[in-house]
Amino acid sequence: MSERVLFARIGMMKYYRGPLAGDERPVGGGRYNLKNIGHEAWNFLDRDGWYYGYVRSGSRDESIPLERIDPTAGKADELDETTVVFFAPGPSGGQVVVGWYRRATVYRAAQRSTIGHDFERVWCCKAKDGDVCLLPQSHRQREVPHGKGATGQSNITYAYDLRGAFRLAWANEILDYVGGYDGPNLCREWLAEAEDQAAAAFEVAAAALEGQSFGGAPAERKAIEQHAMRIAERYYLERGYQCDPSVHKSKPYDLLCTKGDKTRYVEVKGARGGSRAVFVTRREVAQVRQNPGECDLFVLHGIELKTVGSRVEAVGGKEVVLSPWDLGSGVLEPLAYEYRLPDGRTTIVDWSNTA
Repeated sequence: MSERVLFARIGMMKYYRGPLAGDERPVGGGRYNLKNIGHEAWNFLDRDGWYYGYVRSGSRDESIPLERIDPTAGKADELDETTVVFFAPGPSGGQVVVGWYRRATVYRAAQRSTIGHDFERVWCCKAKDGDVCLLPQSHRQREVPHGKGATGQSNITYAYDLRGAFRLAWANEILDYVGGYDGPNLCREWLAEAEDQAAAAFEVAAAALEGQSFGGAPAERKAIEQHAMRIAERYYLERGYQCDPSVHKSKPYDLLCTKGDKTRYVEVKGARGGSRAVFVTRREVAQVRQNPGECDLFVLHGIELKTVGSRVEAVGGKEVVLSPWDLGSGVLEPLAYEYRLPDGRTTIVDWSNTA
């Protein structure tokens, strides 16, 4: 493998921009986070175009042996052009990729500085703004293997062992995912997380309109999404298409279906209620407009939920398929607007020094 890579296990947070209401501290990532706020809490906070990342290395002096990232590093103090993949405990178990630094500089010794804070932060790598990506919660689905031959108990997983032998056969798959990712990035698209929350609220309201009980819990939403994906994939397979359902992890559509020279970019929606309306994001609308005539909308509505032991399962449903999906054939109704304030036309009043 020619690309330098470091896999870093950290605690799970939503934004990693310091303690915020409802996002106060990293969850998981080691015993330290149980009573303290780990320094990874600021891993995706922009400081003058730079991001400063932290992972607890496990060594007493917090050092990182750079020769285990690249055997040719020797005794260098820093190593550039490294991809740092941050992963954290998944909401349903396992561990998932939450974000990454591309073309990062990784330091052998722990770095300590205030970096714009009124307290000292510890960090071990840095990257420029354009090389950093933080996934919205709904896109944190790429699993990182655990156990023998994969990530172990240490928070850092190196590509090479102590003898300089390559040891991560699965690393290239994740690097391909990182390199091919074309989805929302919370470092630049702050509305992406808000759209996910709006989608959840829309589903609850739509179910209530049909007299359905739907709390919008993550387990319920996941069961509905997975059921709708299975039915949609079966629909296209029966019509002679080859389907790739993995694209939903990195692309603004859910299924890539091909048959000969014909390609369908399929957006899949699952709903408990009727087929009256579905929630679509700005990225999904842009995808349809950029690929006219090649996009489909597959809606599975009337899905029922049932509890099997401790699990929630989705069953049934009726399908509605728009192929091609022409936005003009329905009504695209905006639920809200993002209003950007005009530059240079506003009066700023500082109320902090007034009684």
